[in-house]
Amino acid sequence: IEAGESMNQAISDSRRIWDPLTILASLILSLIFVTISGLYFRISQPTFIRSLREISLFVCIVLLTLLFAKSIEYVLLKSTSDVIEAVRYPIVAPFATILICILLSPRAALFAATLLSILLSVSLAVDHSHFLILNLVTSIVVIIASRGLRKRKEVFTVCMKSWLSAIPVLYAYTLADNHLASASLLIDIGFSFVFLIVTAVLVVGLLPALETLFGVLTDMTLMEYTDPGSDLLRRFAIEVPGTYQHSLVLGNLAEICAQSIGANGLFCRAATLYHDIGKMNNPQFYTENQQGTVNIHQLLTPLESAQVII
Repeated sequence: IEAGESMNQAISDSRRIWDPLTILASLILSLIFVTISGLYFRISQPTFIRSLREISLFVCIVLLTLLFAKSIEYVLLKSTSDVIEAVRYPIVAPFATILICILLSPRAALFAATLLSILLSVSLAVDHSHFLILNLVTSIVVIIASRGLRKRKEVFTVCMKSWLSAIPVLYAYTLADNHLASASLLIDIGFSFVFLIVTAVLVVGLLPALETLFGVLTDMTLMEYTDPGSDLLRRFAIEVPGTYQHSLVLGNLAEICAQSIGANGLFCRAATLYHDIGKMNNPQFYTENQQGTVNIHQLLTPLESAQVII
């Protein structure tokens, strides 16, 4: 603990965080990274750079991450608790990585992970190289583990996989210090777990707000739309059983067809599931719901039948 406290104090003193020249240097580096980001997305993802909504979402997540990181730095440097002062390697970048991976794309998430790991390693009062490697490794694991993420609770599983990847990295740092094991290693592993649990909680809490604010439809939301236990689908199944079964079959077909051409199968299944939802207004006017009873259209003129269906 004393070693961690001494290291934090030494880094803080050497960095002169609030010195005007230090702030100016941070601004220059930020400008450089913003320029590089613009060029990267313009070349590799031109559709992204033309979307004001996606750019705004990306910038919002990056700013939230910087705020998160600075808050952690402030707590670590100002804390009088021996336990808190023992924290050496805060894990911050996965917070942005998992949000961008879910809301935008894995490619954008990888770029953000690299960008933030470098930017935060030079702007925070931390051990540069160790912080950079640890945050980059955990972020890459987050991107790999986030593939096919469809339930919000799975965010915790992703963060736990990321934490497991942090353990060998931290052990490598211990070996580099000529120790096979040490108390500081256990402390680092414990705080890594805490950082990633906090990350999971924040991500799950922020996702609905960001989805609503920026109009993003994630696979998690689509899964909630296809939940047969939802109020609307429960009514659909009870009031219009024939149409509901028809929609289920078509939804499965649409999902398979979409996947075969590389489209979003889950989106197609959800959309198809609701495509006949309007039949709930007059269910008996559609043959799949008549179930052997009299076809009401036999009592109507063709024009009247068409008007009812329309």
